[in-house]
Amino acid sequence: MRELTQPCQALEDLTRQPGVMESNRQRLSNVVRFELPSYADVDDLAARIRPRWTGSTKREGDVWLVTARVRANANDLARLLREVEIYVAEAGLLAIRYRLDGRFYIMEAAALDRAAAA
Repeated sequence: MRELTQPCQALEDLTRQPGVMESNRQRLSNVVRFELPSYADVDDLAARIRPRWTGSTKREGDVWLVTARVRANANDLARLLREVEIYVAEAGLLAIRYRLDGRFYIMEAAALDRAAAA
């Protein structure tokens, strides 16, 4: 499995699969949306990423959202995901869900341990 390092990369994989329509291109975005379980997590994550990434915070149903706008820079998405992954581990969260290019992903804190061991 390839690592996601750029906005819209997830959709590239989708368009190579049979039955995927071209209309998926509408879902391309330079915004990543992270779902967090509590308002305290929102404040902490937003404070951590805001110096580099602009975005917003809001509540949607039972979850709190932190959005971050990534730049066209080739490494910006990878940097953002690594920073959030570190936050998830340090905050003691088991995992969070995030959305990129119209698809949902799970970021597990354990992935940080595997990355450190490599």
